[in-house]
Amino acid sequence: MPKILFKDILIEIRKSFGRFLSITLIVALGVAFFAGIKASAPDMKHTADKHFDDYSVQDIQIYSTFGIRQDDLDALKKLKGVQEVQGVFSSDYLTYQNQRELVVKLISWSPDQKLNLPRLMEGRMPEKEDECVIEADSVNNELFGSFKIGDTIKLESGNEDPITDTLKKDSFKIVGKAYNPNYLSYEKGTSSIGSGNVDTFIYVNQDVIKADYYTEADLLVTESQALNSYSDEYFDVVEPVTKEVDTLAISQIAKYKAELQDELDLEKRKAQKELDDAQSQIEAGHAQLEEAASRIQEGLAEISKNEDKLASSESELASGWQSYYSNKKKAEDGLAFVNDGISQIQQAQNKLPELEGALNSLNQAQAGLLQINQAKSGLVSLNDGIHQLATQILQLKMVSPQNPMIPALEAKLNELIEQEKQIIQSLNVELKWTEITPTLPAPLPDPAPEPSPNPAPGDNIPTDNDTSSETVPAKPSTDVSDPQTPELSDTPQNPETPENPDTPENPEKPDLPATVDPIQVPDISQALAVLDTQYQAIVSQAGSETEIETKKQQVQAGIDQIKGLESQLAQLQALKKQLDGMAKLPAAYDTLVSAQNQISEGKKQLADTKAELSTGQQDYESGLRELLDNERKFQEEKKKADQQIQDAQDKIDDIKGEWIVLDRNSHYSYRDYQSAAERMERIATVFPLFFYLVAALVCMTTMTRMVDEQRSDIGTLKSLGYSKFQIAFKYLAYAGLASIAGCILGLSLGLFIFPSVIFFAWNTMYNLESIQFVFQPSLMLGASLSVTAIVLAATFYSIYKELMEVPSALMRPKAAKAGKKILLERIPIIWKRLSFMQKVTLRNLFRYKKRFFMTVIGIAGCSALLVAGFGLNDSISSIISRQFQDIYHYDASVLIDLEENPDLPEQVSKIDGVTEVLETEILPVSISFDHKDMSASVNIIEDPQALKKFMTFIPMNGSSEDMKLNDDGVFIAIKTAEKLNAGVGDTIEFETTDHQIIQTKVAGIFDQYVNHQIYVTKDLYETWGIDEKPNQSLLLINDSTDEELETEMGRQLMDLDGVNSVEFYSALIANFQNMISAIELVVIVLVISAGLLAFVVLYNLSNVNISERQREIATIKVLGFTEREVNAYVNRESILLALIGSIVGLFLGIVLHSMIMSLAELDDIRFGRVILGKSYLISLALTMVFAFLVNWIMKFKLRKIEMVESLKAVE
Repeated sequence: MPKILFKDILIEIRKSFGRFLSITLIVALGVAFFAGIKASAPDMKHTADKHFDDYSVQDIQIYSTFGIRQDDLDALKKLKGVQEVQGVFSSDYLTYQNQRELVVKLISWSPDQKLNLPRLMEGRMPEKEDECVIEADSVNNELFGSFKIGDTIKLESGNEDPITDTLKKDSFKIVGKAYNPNYLSYEKGTSSIGSGNVDTFIYVNQDVIKADYYTEADLLVTESQALNSYSDEYFDVVEPVTKEVDTLAISQIAKYKAELQDELDLEKRKAQKELDDAQSQIEAGHAQLEEAASRIQEGLAEISKNEDKLASSESELASGWQSYYSNKKKAEDGLAFVNDGISQIQQAQNKLPELEGALNSLNQAQAGLLQINQAKSGLVSLNDGIHQLATQILQLKMVSPQNPMIPALEAKLNELIEQEKQIIQSLNVELKWTEITPTLPAPLPDPAPEPSPNPAPGDNIPTDNDTSSETVPAKPSTDVSDPQTPELSDTPQNPETPENPDTPENPEKPDLPATVDPIQVPDISQALAVLDTQYQAIVSQAGSETEIETKKQQVQAGIDQIKGLESQLAQLQALKKQLDGMAKLPAAYDTLVSAQNQISEGKKQLADTKAELSTGQQDYESGLRELLDNERKFQEEKKKADQQIQDAQDKIDDIKGEWIVLDRNSHYSYRDYQSAAERMERIATVFPLFFYLVAALVCMTTMTRMVDEQRSDIGTLKSLGYSKFQIAFKYLAYAGLASIAGCILGLSLGLFIFPSVIFFAWNTMYNLESIQFVFQPSLMLGASLSVTAIVLAATFYSIYKELMEVPSALMRPKAAKAGKKILLERIPIIWKRLSFMQKVTLRNLFRYKKRFFMTVIGIAGCSALLVAGFGLNDSISSIISRQFQDIYHYDASVLIDLEENPDLPEQVSKIDGVTEVLETEILPVSISFDHKDMSASVNIIEDPQALKKFMTFIPMNGSSEDMKLNDDGVFIAIKTAEKLNAGVGDTIEFETTDHQIIQTKVAGIFDQYVNHQIYVTKDLYETWGIDEKPNQSLLLINDSTDEELETEMGRQLMDLDGVNSVEFYSALIANFQNMISAIELVVIVLVISAGLLAFVVLYNLSNVNISERQREIATIKVLGFTEREVNAYVNRESILLALIGSIVGLFLGIVLHSMIMSLAELDDIRFGRVILGKSYLISLALTMVFAFLVNWIMKFKLRKIEMVESLKAVE
């Protein structure tokens, strides 16, 4: 290639630098857009991959249906290709923040942790068991508010299980904020408690976890960090390890089940041994009780036999005593009369005063003894009552501790004890106490009181002392009784009787519960001893009561007899002789007394035997009750143990033994961010093509004009012998150099500016660090080659015709095209009304069709970019008004528990500021699409008519049709319908948190922008048969959204029982508006890009237009056109073309905006398709501003055109 040709190319570039610059700029703009947007996806993926590597995010996650044990971790470490294994405990809990209930995922952390390292943003990691680190600033935090360092967060289990089952503490002090590398966005998965969605997370020290298992195992694969985790090579490394884990899962599950079975078998053996031992004890107890029962029966038979003998003996004794008394009475009566008569006759005169004094003394002694006996009887009766009442109280406490009679009985007991204390103290005796211990109720009646071994006074049993007189017979009523006979017949005197609880023979009392304490009562023994002393003192002086009475009778009889003894003396002497023959009566008396003593001893022995038998009977019945109770407990425990063993066996048998092995394709944040990057790839495949088309048209127009200007140069070169290739090379090199320069400029700017802006915009929804650029030579080369090829193709197309002509034709001016009438010229009614300048402008517009279309397309692109940019801002901003004004009409939602407070709706309606209340239920569910599970909410409406005040169902087509919720099916949001590819009449499927699959028909699709929402009537919901209990909530319409009013209202709501959380939408709206401010940067970039496109297109076309019409412009200057008129003559065409292009661009912008919205939407957020009227006007105005700016710049070029140019010949 001749050197002069290269020099000519350089000269041409310097000479037409404006033309060269226009090609360079349009190429740079196209390459910047294409390469920048195309590079954003790899840059985003590279940034995420570096993030995963920097914080050692796991390659494989393992969940087990029965937890991960240390043994599982050890087995995983031994797998080939596994670099690191880590066990993690995580669980969901509830907490409250700013009157709002939050579902918190608690994650264990340890200082030696090697995987999933937290990205600490503030503070420090937890060091103590009561410290935690919370999630750093995120979209959720910005919308709903967050905790601060130093706050205390208190957790609740959210279900019936106490939180202490898994955690040592339930309150934690916040000491730092961090990001979890597993959570790139606000979506953190679903939960079985609370609202059904995890709202945030916290890190706590591993030491606070009480569970002996991990909920998941994280694996890092060897050499995986050296690869891009979004590449196929990465999965080629991870997949073999995943398969090995699947294989290991089978053996570990089998091993675990075998261990469980071994443990269960061991427990079975232990339980069976305990049951056998208990059964043996019960059987031994039965044998002992049967032997005791046999002995008791034998004893009862012996007692019955002895009682019969005693009864027979008593009958015989009674007959003997009857005969004895009959004879004795006769003898005693006669002898007493005789002796008394003789004594009275002999001593009558001497003893009468003495008898009268003795009678008086006897009366005083008898009164003293009577008083002492009454005191003893009262004291003993009172003491017996106290003992009986205390025993009754103790027995009640043993049988029924809560018996309402006990307090009244205890009060009565205290009253009796106080009376007894007063009696004892009146005797000047030191007060002592004795304890009454609790005893079981006696099952058998007490044996009959044992008769006194000595006859009581009044039994008329004679004693040896009765023979005080030998001559005068005594009357039976005057018999002197045995002084040892007890005076209080109702007071037990025998210390061996069973009634005395303190006797050694009393059966041993069974142990009582520690809570039944003995009762202390006064000891009357000393008081009785004092009374006995007084009694004996009187007895020692005057004799016993019987003796005193007898003496009184005798004294009185003596007094009476003294007066009549003289007349009876002869009779008494004769009678005495008759009574001398009755000498054998004392011997008979001794025989009868001996027999009676034997019978008494027999009764005593029989009573002792009965007492022993009664004790044995009590012991038998107590043992039988205890044995029956133990046997009942044994059967209950045996049944319970059998059921527990069977349940454990069934659980082991039902264990499917599943390990859920997930790679990063199952990782939501990984897939979600990948989807965002791939959206940009889709935009990059369509969006920059428009710039390439404009670049081709600009290059074609520019090079065509350049070739037309240099036809003679081309002819000269051909005539000098240059080949077609050499001639074409000049123009191709010119365009190629401009293209290469544009590529370098575009790549230098586009590969950094556009990815940075796009990353910044997306990162409002994510929490990655700064963008990490990746070197993409294939992209750079591809973009450069593609645009250069387009430019060279357009250049070659421009010079191809000229290369085919002969030199002589090329050296002559190109023949002008034949003039043609334009369409308006064929409409006289319009054409005739136009001025000359208007006609010239219209002819020029349609005369240069290539320039017309290129200008319209370029300006349309500029206008479309502006419409798309402003529409993007309008659409995202409109979410607020559409969602929280047009669709939702309520101001707050309250999560409640009506079981705790059934009157809560009524109480809420009475709070100041609340105007309307609607009760609803919400069931958290999940829907599946694109191999992902997304959370959704089923809203259960009992009264669809009442819902109209709180919400409007806007049809998906935007019509004003009234959508009525009924039992025909459910209403679903547009986004939900799009993701599930469902329409009206189709059947959709979703899953509850209890893994229950529900299928239902779609009855309507409504406009919705946030979250996946499903609405159903209460009646239709009940037909689904869902076991899970939905959350209860109240929707509130307030009379104001004032911040102070809502703060006070929230405080009052949270004070009500049953209110779990309160959420006001005014704060949510304000926070959302702040969050979308990042969109403004995208709008600015699009406006700048649109301005550059408009400037390049208009500048290039205006430059070409002026170059082509220099002679014409010079001519009108010669004709006297002023500079202003010349500018208007030329620029009027540019303005009209810009206006036409702008209008076309408005329609093109609608399509571009819709495409951007569809590609940029998130899985659970739908952007609007709203472009405000002002956005169209602003786009049109800015486009025209760019056009006027270019025209203002071009006026300087018009000013340089000299009028002499019009006089120059073409030659």
